[in-house]
Amino acid sequence: MTANARPETALRRIVAATDFSPAADQAIARAAQLAAASGAALTLVHALPVSVWKDTLAIVADGWESSGIYRFQSGQAFTPGMSLIDYVDITGTGAEGPRPNIGDPRAPVKERFARPERGDPGNAGEGILRRPAMNNWDLSLYRTVRLAERRTLQLRFETYNTPNHTQFQNLDTGLRFQGPEQANPEFLNPTSARNPRRIQLAIRLNF
Repeated sequence: MTANARPETALRRIVAATDFSPAADQAIARAAQLAAASGAALTLVHALPVSVWKDTLAIVADGWESSGIYRFQSGQAFTPGMSLIDYVDITGTGAEGPRPNIGDPRAPVKERFARPERGDPGNAGEGILRRPAMNNWDLSLYRTVRLAERRTLQLRFETYNTPNHTQFQNLDTGLRFQGPEQANPEFLNPTSARNPRRIQLAIRLNF
């Protein structure tokens, strides 16, 4: 890095506004690609179209705004762990554990790994598997009502994980061998999940 170089900063959030025009749609698509590539949160903000109704329903329906936060992120890479039920020292070091061998790379993932022979440190590379991806959408709908010059009332309706996607978070990442057989039936099965859909209603008075 030179003396005049600026330090790199991580991209954490992208905010995009839309008026539902084709140009705005293209900009949002580009913002979504950038968010997915960088792991940043994408926030979309738009005002709902103003109603032309003149009756009582217009008083209730007009003036609402909505915003959303979308998170599309691939799962974190990891290397599967390995243990032996018969406690054989494969590496001969007593401290350095072996990695599993990759037998048939075309086999299903759970059947792809094999126990290395004594003296073989294993050939599985770093970060060859990934944890579950994140696909989350939070949505809020709100309206601000002016009561007086310095007083406003805000009505808010918010949902988290709005589509109620099942989003697994962690996996069982450990292989366990008894002889040549892989003896952990839970390998790569989910062990935890992110929160299901939550709904929140709020009224806030500003003065």
